[in-house]
Amino acid sequence: MAKQTFYFSHDYNARNDEKILELRSEFGAEGYGIFWMLVETMAENDNSGIKASLLGGLSLGFGVAKDILNSVIGKCLELKLFHEEDGYYFSNRLLSHKEYRKTLSENGKKGAGLRWGSDSEAIAPLMQSKVKESKLKEIKEKNKKKKSAVFCDLELGRAYFTEDGTVFQELGVEQKKLLEEKKIKYYEITEGDIF
Repeated sequence: MAKQTFYFSHDYNARNDEKILELRSEFGAEGYGIFWMLVETMAENDNSGIKASLLGGLSLGFGVAKDILNSVIGKCLELKLFHEEDGYYFSNRLLSHKEYRKTLSENGKKGAGLRWGSDSEAIAPLMQSKVKESKLKEIKEKNKKKKSAVFCDLELGRAYFTEDGTVFQELGVEQKKLLEEKKIKYYEITEGDIF
C-alpha cells in the first residue's frame, strides 16, 4: 500500500532566503538538498520532528555522511531554521503548516457534520450527487442526436429550439436548478427531454 502523502507550501524563492543563503554559503547545493530532505522527513513523522539520537539511519537513507548531516543540522539550529526540543529537531514553519492543515481538516469535518449530520448520513447525499451526475452524463450522451435548445428563459421556465421562439418546451425542475447553478448550459437541453 502506498504511503499517504501531503503537500506543504514552499516559497518559490526559498533558495534566496537570507538564512538559506547562509546555509548554502557553507554547504552549497548539497546543504540545501539535505535541508529539504530533513523538512520532508519531519513532515512524514507523526510528531513532526526528527529524533536527534537516530541520525545514522537518516544518514544512510539520504546517502550523506553522518558528520555532514550533523553539520547541516547544527547550522540549521544556529540559523534558527530548526529548533531542538525533548531530543527532537523541529521546523517552526512546518509545525505552523501542519497546525493550519489540521485546523482546515477539523473545520471541514465540522462543516460536513452541520450539513449532513452523522457520518453515516453524510454518505447518502454524496452518493445521490454521483448518481445524478451519472444520469446527467447519460442523458447528455443520448441527447447528442436530438435538437439542442437555442436559448432558455428561466423566468418562464422554457427551452426554445428555434430562433423565432415558436418551438419550445417547459423546463423540468432539475433542469432549471442545473441551469441556475450553471452546471449545464442552455444548449445542453435537447428537445423532448425534461427532467
